[in-house]
Amino acid sequence: MEEAVAADATPRINSELMQNYIGRTVRFVGKVDAPIGGDGSQLVLIGSDSGRVSINREPESQFPTSQYVEIVGNVDSNDSITEVLLVEFGNNFDLAAYDQCVRLINGPFSKLFI
Repeated sequence: MEEAVAADATPRINSELMQNYIGRTVRFVGKVDAPIGGDGSQLVLIGSDSGRVSINREPESQFPTSQYVEIVGNVDSNDSITEVLLVEFGNNFDLAAYDQCVRLINGPFSKLFI
């Protein structure tokens, strides 16, 4: 499954853009905030634009060991993504700079990234 996800182009978004991608597979980067429940099936990320997004995961999934992660997954709603793949980005990542890139990718320079 991971190879299939990596082979497909997936847009990079922030929480502000989620409403435009409901039902689609995206890449969402954020800071791990907290798990929800005790079985590891949900966690909350603070996105690059400071929006809170719930990530639905497989039960018994391991909690990420790094502070910043990228979720490749399907957008369920304006504030929820179902995880297909989690990529750990470590503990030193500039979310503000990343958000500027996301805004450029999805704004004035979007034709360069199609």
